Amino acid sequence: MYLTKLHLQNYCSYEHHTFDFKRPDGMPYKYVCFFGPNGIGKSTLLEAISMLTANQSGRDPANVKRSLRKYVRNKDYDPVYDRVAGHTYRDGFAESKQDNLPIMIIEGTYEMDGKSYIVRLTQYGF
Repeated sequence: MYLTKLHLQNYCSYEHHTFDFKRPDGMPYKYVCFFGPNGIGKSTLLEAISMLTANQSGRDPANVKRSLRKYVRNKDYDPVYDRVAGHTYRDGFAESKQDNLPIMIIEGTYEMDGKSYIVRLTQYGF
C-alpha cells in the first residue's frame, strides 16, 4: 500500500495544501524524504500521515473529537500541545468554547493492487 496524495486543510500550520507522492509517470514513489529547516512543518506532516493510519476503534468518540480539535488551524490557533482549538484560556485553564471552527481535513489517497482508497479525517473523526 502506497500513500499517493495527502491533502491538508486548516490542519495546524497548513491552511490548504496538497502533497502528491507520485512520480511523473504516475507510479507512486517507493520512498519519500522530507527535508528543510526547522519549523516548516515536516513533523506536522508526518503526524498527519500517522493520524490517518491510527486505529480509533474502541476509543471514546468524545475523547477522540476533543483530541482532534487541537489540530484545527483558526484565527486563535496556538500550536502549544495542551491548547485545544476553540477554547479560551486564562491561567492555563479553559474558560469557554467556540463551536464555529473551520473544518479541518486530513485526506490521504492510498493505492494498493491498482485500486485507490481515500481516508478522510476531520476534527469530528473519520
